[in-house]
Amino acid sequence: MQNETVRLKSFVIWFICVLFFLYEFLLRVIIGTFQSEMMLDFNLSFFHFSFLSSTIFLFIYSLMQIPAGIIINNFGLKKTLSIASITCVISVISFACVNNIIYAVLCRILMGFGASLAFVAVLVSVLQDFSGSH
Repeated sequence: MQNETVRLKSFVIWFICVLFFLYEFLLRVIIGTFQSEMMLDFNLSFFHFSFLSSTIFLFIYSLMQIPAGIIINNFGLKKTLSIASITCVISVISFACVNNIIYAVLCRILMGFGASLAFVAVLVSVLQDFSGSH
């Protein structure tokens, strides 16, 4: 009975990590849906829009992959996922309210930071909970 409880808990933790990763994936790609509106509102060229939508997000995302693992190891999966998801939610709400390109870039940087923890969290949860060391 205890083994089933441990497996259920492991599955729930993994599922929460996967849901956050799916949310992060939407943050990464959904901005393209609003391309024409954002280009008009911020008076952006295609180059500047690609910088805002993809480049800055993926730059921060890729830079944070190793520090994300260190952060998860130091603070734990639960606390790190909580902070990362709150960071993503706050940055999305802020991004929806900005009317200045500088603030929009800062919001995308925060989104990239929070999202960088999602993929590493899925890997860490699988390693910790499904490695067969129980």
